[in-house]
Parts: sequence; C-alpha cells; structure tokens
Amino acid sequence: MKKFFDIIDWVLMFRLVMSGAMIIVGIETKDIVAGGFGAMFAIFSLVSAKYKVGCGYKSGCGVTPKYRSIQKTNEVEFTEIK
Repeated sequence: MKKFFDIIDWVLMFRLVMSGAMIIVGIETKDIVAGGFGAMFAIFSLVSAKYKVGCGYKSGCGVTPKYRSIQKTNEVEFTEIK
C-alpha cells in the first residue's frame, strides 16, 4: 500500500482535481471562461507533470528569492539656508 502511495504524483492529482472542478463549474453555469480556464489548466498540469517543472516539483517555482534588508537607510546631509 505504501508503494502505491509513493508512485502517485500528488501535485498532478491536486492540479487535475482543481481543473476538473473549474471545468464542471464552467459546464454547469455555461460559462466558457471558467471552462476554458479549467481546460487550459488541465493541459498545463499534464505538461508540467511530464517535464517536472513548476511549483510543487524540485524546480522551486522558477523564482529565486533575493533577500535585502528593509532597515537600510542612507543618512542625507543637508545645510539649512536662512
């Protein structure tokens, strides 16, 4: 049973469930935008699962965070003119 759960691609399953829900909502409400978005998301999910890219896989969402200090301030010298 554990081997069965290990071979399941959980990221793909979650994405397909979300896209399936959007497709169902699009069909029930006769909304082509929701259904089309769900279909495109399903295609994206299958392609990203094949090449293991995108959020959820080891690629790290393709964004490397850059940390910088918020507290850095430059002191400005000024002379008061009277």
